[in-house]
Amino acid sequence: MADVERQVALLRGINVGKAKQLPMEALRALAEELGFADVATHLRSGNLVYATDEASQVAAARLEAAIPERFGLHSSVLVRTATQIAAVVAHDPLRAVSANDSRYHVVFLPEPPEADGAAELLALDLAPDALAIEGREVYYWCPNGMSDSRAVDALAAAKLARHGTDRNWNTVARLAQMLAG
Repeated sequence: MADVERQVALLRGINVGKAKQLPMEALRALAEELGFADVATHLRSGNLVYATDEASQVAAARLEAAIPERFGLHSSVLVRTATQIAAVVAHDPLRAVSANDSRYHVVFLPEPPEADGAAELLALDLAPDALAIEGREVYYWCPNGMSDSRAVDALAAAKLARHGTDRNWNTVARLAQMLAG
């Protein structure tokens, strides 16, 4: 493969509760059949790391089409390159306030949010939570957990996260390590 790039496919809503159960071994096998190399998964929540010479949007479209054909379930697939995930980790806008990486999250979106909607969210007083938006990523810190989070409530009300997929900082950092090889 020329210009091989490491990427991560982030599948939305996989293995949450009893819905959309997808064994990671089967997902790895599908990715290999699609021609991806060095395939690995992380956790059971649909984090697929691989190498390909395809553009990330092409890889995402191929995976998104193949999953229902093979497994009979639909999942939105967002792909980020190793460089993009490294930039997310390097940016880390809430590091000064976050004290527990399992309560520090990133929502990966297919497109940047509309400027007006993002500005409205950023203007809200969410204390003790914190929120930052950079490009196609929304970072949020919820020190009291997601079930008691003003940031989670604000994101739900804005319907911003319904097309994205959420990962906690521990997972984001581990994916960055896996992508770095």
